[in-house]
Amino acid sequence: IIFLNIWGFNMDIKVFNTKLDLIGIIDIFSSFRYKQKFYDIGEFELHIPFNIGDLEILQKDNIIYVNEQNSFIVDTRQIKLNQDGSEYIQVNGKSLLNILNRRIIYNQIVEKNNANEVVKRIVNENVIAPKNIKRKIENIAIGELADTLNIDYQNRYGNVLDEIIGISKTTDVSFYILLDHINKKLLLKSFSGTDRTINQNIISPCVFSRDYENVEEQEYVDSLNNYKNVTLVAGSGEGINRKVFEVGEHEGLNRYELYTDARDLSDKEQKTRIVTNEDGSEYEENYEVDIPIETYNKILEQRGKEKLRECTEVETFESKISLLSNLEYGKDFRLGDTVTVINKKWNLVLDTKITEIEEVWESTKSLSITFGNNIPTLLDKIKMKVRG
Repeated sequence: IIFLNIWGFNMDIKVFNTKLDLIGIIDIFSSFRYKQKFYDIGEFELHIPFNIGDLEILQKDNIIYVNEQNSFIVDTRQIKLNQDGSEYIQVNGKSLLNILNRRIIYNQIVEKNNANEVVKRIVNENVIAPKNIKRKIENIAIGELADTLNIDYQNRYGNVLDEIIGISKTTDVSFYILLDHINKKLLLKSFSGTDRTINQNIISPCVFSRDYENVEEQEYVDSLNNYKNVTLVAGSGEGINRKVFEVGEHEGLNRYELYTDARDLSDKEQKTRIVTNEDGSEYEENYEVDIPIETYNKILEQRGKEKLRECTEVETFESKISLLSNLEYGKDFRLGDTVTVINKKWNLVLDTKITEIEEVWESTKSLSITFGNNIPTLLDKIKMKVRG
């Protein structure tokens, strides 16, 4: 194993404890890779030469800080012995958003509102200020959230992270947690990316094309495996009284049907009222009211949209470009941006979102980028690898 001093790469890996205090900096490693994901949680893997000091600071639940957009929480540590007798530590973890995976939605939420307000309510009631103080996670706060769509939402007992990811996929907004180490806060934030396609004239477009000599290799794959575009969502009730709602309007041969069991979505909303006893004392009483059928159908529709986003067309377009190309990561394109990919010979002109970015720091630095959207007539998924 060749271990590198990363100061030559102008990169620090800072380590913070659960109180958000800086406790160390990792400056020697053999491999460090981390991946950002627009619709999901990111992840990292770090290999460093074995020493007790680094092993101590890389405790589970401690935080790996790369930059403002990329912080990760340690969940796994391993010590490994190679055939040549050398020892190293392997540390893995996921982005800070994964903290929300530790909570479920205790009390029913039924709300028609902007998706950001729904997410705020989910996090406030189950993470920041829950009724049961034992469920509170310290230092988490709501930061700036991007504008998004209105949704009709209902859930109880769902995993908080899974629910937020589902909302992200149907509203095209990415949620993440930023480490504000100065104020010692973990801020839930969101963003939607920038339109850098050739179809707009506000900012300089970002175009990947062989004509611009920033593409070296390409491979296109098109498949309908696992594709569905219409779903029958079945909610509360039994037999012929079961409430159902159809999502999707395709017909004929172009119709791919899916059944979605949404029995967990109740057609009742829980309410609380204050009741006064004869002696003047008061207590809280829980009761239920029927959810109007129009509202309930919207809730079923939201669930159907989430399921269909899991069954998109399997299309891939892989491209390789050089780090020395005319496009610079962080300046000309970022995670969440929508860009244009062109191959005139293959008659492909695609406007697509950057959904994943993976940085790898080893003997050389490399960048792997995944593009993807759900435009059924264009390309669902594009992968681009940048090599130095």
